[in-house]
Amino acid sequence: PPHVFAAARPGPEYYDVAAHRSELVSHALVGIFHAFPILAGLDTIDIRDLREEVDHLVRFLAAALLVEEPAILHDECSWLAEVFHSRNLPDGLVTVCAASLLDAMAAVEVDPVPGAKAALAEVIRRRPN
Repeated sequence: PPHVFAAARPGPEYYDVAAHRSELVSHALVGIFHAFPILAGLDTIDIRDLREEVDHLVRFLAAALLVEEPAILHDECSWLAEVFHSRNLPDGLVTVCAASLLDAMAAVEVDPVPGAKAALAEVIRRRPN
């Protein structure tokens, strides 16, 4: 409904995550490849697809912050787990993506984003390894 969207005002956390999206994705990918060295053997198209999926994860994190609805992020993670499974990527990759994004926030020196960190920590806690 339009009144729901009219009430959503982007806060500083949304802007911090959105403004640093590309850097967060790049740093997260380093963590992902460190956790799963086998992924370095992916072809260029598969690496591009993985980067795109991590980018989507950051966008969904920002959307969850925007409307203060963590279920948006959790739903994306569930879908992403299915995508990774269908591509025969390692189990636990979604959890590693979330953990790598947490680490990326410190590496990129994103301003304190407690809501984003809490949302990612909840993903890590709820996802099977």
